[in-house]
Amino acid sequence: MSFTDLLQWKDAVFKRMLKDYKEFTVAVGVSRDRLLILATNTQAGISAVADEGIPLTQVSVLKASKPVIGQGAITCGYRDNPYRPLKVGCSTSAVTDSGQPVLGVPYTCSLGPIFQAADGEYYAVSANHCWAGTVCNISPTGKYAIQPSSACGGSYPNDYIGDVVRYTTPTGMVAGYTSFNADAALVRISNPLFFDMDVLWDQDVYRPYIPRVIEPVIGMNIVKLGVGETTYSLRQGTITAYPASAVVMCPSGVEFVLEDQFIINAPTSEGDSGSAVMTSDLSGIIGVTAAVTPEGYGIAGRFSNILKDFGLQLPTLPALQTATPSTISSTILTATPSTTALAAVAAVLGVSALIGGFVWARRKKKGI
Repeated sequence: MSFTDLLQWKDAVFKRMLKDYKEFTVAVGVSRDRLLILATNTQAGISAVADEGIPLTQVSVLKASKPVIGQGAITCGYRDNPYRPLKVGCSTSAVTDSGQPVLGVPYTCSLGPIFQAADGEYYAVSANHCWAGTVCNISPTGKYAIQPSSACGGSYPNDYIGDVVRYTTPTGMVAGYTSFNADAALVRISNPLFFDMDVLWDQDVYRPYIPRVIEPVIGMNIVKLGVGETTYSLRQGTITAYPASAVVMCPSGVEFVLEDQFIINAPTSEGDSGSAVMTSDLSGIIGVTAAVTPEGYGIAGRFSNILKDFGLQLPTLPALQTATPSTISSTILTATPSTTALAAVAAVLGVSALIGGFVWARRKKKGI
């Protein structure tokens, strides 16, 4: 079953099973190597199960996701201090030509990889939906990046760090959704004195990293450096799935598809958008975080794809590039008693909701 087929199948199941539900959760489960759909309406105490008769081996790896932008009541801390030179893992956001936050209200994201490219320029990367907004059809788009973020005292021009010069563009269409192979934007750092190759490991603790590309491999030990509201400190984990795809819903309701992603089990939360995913020993950059699953796992795009989209080059590590990861990690396919053989359990989502594979959730408003 292709990605497109699975999305169409999911929509058909919604229509058939859940047309009268006012609020429900849907999860895709595993039983005897076949897919099951479990639908529940917790308020009404209704549940339904359907055996779709689809062999598990025919299903693409999909994970439900939402952007991890920090908005609303933000608790600011040491990652939200002004850092000059810049440090990977501090907070950032962007403003439009008029100086207004890209999202219309103050918000926070994470400053991802910082590097000098082969063209001699100094650059930094964060998420497209943080610095540009084009994946969410935001207009006007972001123009100037600031650090710290607007949610934690940053402003333009006082905290300006560079212009947004490039951002990921669509790779095509999938089942009616615009698709991307990464959610990323590029800033040309305005002052060479802002450039550094340290990560903000912890409060007042900086560690150097090697700016080279590492390709994702299932089981690889990683670190994620970001300002996530509930995952504020450095978070370590492993890559649990690659390749993966996701249907992401922006806070505005705009949906898009991310393809050729990898999943990390390092805890991820609002504010982690744009955070760098590196090898645990900081010997290279694997990717940039874009979204989070209901389980709190991060969804990240490959750094190699991001550099290719931006027409930039960095040294690579051939030994890891030749690895051939399995398509579906054993972690995702292993059911536990607490999940009653479900691969994952979705939460009913409100604003900033999402739909995607292996777990889907949708909220229906009464009278609509």
